[in-house]
Amino acid sequence: MSKENVERFFDVVKADHAMMRGLAEADVDAVIRMAAGLDLEFTESELKTVLKEMLYAAKSLPREWGWPLARRMGLVHS
Repeated sequence: MSKENVERFFDVVKADHAMMRGLAEADVDAVIRMAAGLDLEFTESELKTVLKEMLYAAKSLPREWGWPLARRMGLVHS
């Protein structure tokens, strides 16, 4: 389990539009399960850390699903 797996998962999803759309409504547990199905295991804490780092560095969150997930995790507000 690692932050590197979170970043690899983001890369995999970026290349798969169907997967990207499927994550638009996904909660944290669904994201973690989907990643585990790709042998990219990470914890909620690691996912949250990577998203926070991206926000603080003003990097783009994963398209279609990054912002909704960040909202559901309480990292940003509408």
